Amino acid sequence: IDISCGIDKMFISRLENDKRAFCLLHGHVPELDSMEYVRNKTCWISPMFPDDYCSFLPIDLPVVTDNNPKDDENPKRGLRVCAPGGGGRKQQSIVDMFSRIPYQEHDVKLTILTRRIQSPAAKLSKKLGIDNLITFLYEKDFVKFSKLVSQCDIYLPMTDPKTRPAHFRTGVPGGGKSLTGAIPQILAYELASVMHVELEKIYHNYLTSPVEVYAEETVESRAAALTRMVVALSKENVVKASFISMNSASKE
Repeated sequence: IDISCGIDKMFISRLENDKRAFCLLHGHVPELDSMEYVRNKTCWISPMFPDDYCSFLPIDLPVVTDNNPKDDENPKRGLRVCAPGGGGRKQQSIVDMFSRIPYQEHDVKLTILTRRIQSPAAKLSKKLGIDNLITFLYEKDFVKFSKLVSQCDIYLPMTDPKTRPAHFRTGVPGGGKSLTGAIPQILAYELASVMHVELEKIYHNYLTSPVEVYAEETVESRAAALTRMVVALSKENVVKASFISMNSASKE
């Protein structure tokens, strides 16, 4: 099984001649539409394909777990919001959005998952006086990265039709589109999430944890949706804290 196979003559020849060769692809490849035999030996990691295409979500594969899972017995630890963002503008947008939510009232901290800390975003966080609440995280090790993601309370895919159209349905077979990497993480770790309404529609039948949606690709719209989620989870934590306190008192 080859993963993310390149579509070239060698790839096509191998699938045609080797009965044991199969391929996993991330997104739609138009060249395969006219090659039924090759297409039938290919499976896509995306749910946006017709029934005659092999497709699946990689949620039944083994999950990397943390040795110290999120401690429900300590709901007073606050909330961790995580968002992927590599580009300078995206990081600035995430920082701006975070500054607009009631982070102090609900003890919220932000982790930006990135390959590079962009100085404009770091400067903005300092200017807004929230740099002590924001962590820029770059982790090359996949297992360590997955463990860190498992500790998030709220995950923001930051994927919308305007900025990342490759992840949304069109009239092309299979939507012609790819799976955003945030979705398997949200599903595997049952993370609460805040996402664009069109993204939620695609994965609605797979999402099992709380979801808040926004309809506009604006900082204000995202901040409003994130605020709703933060308030909801904070209320849930208050209930858990009261329950734990009552149990401790009864044991004494």
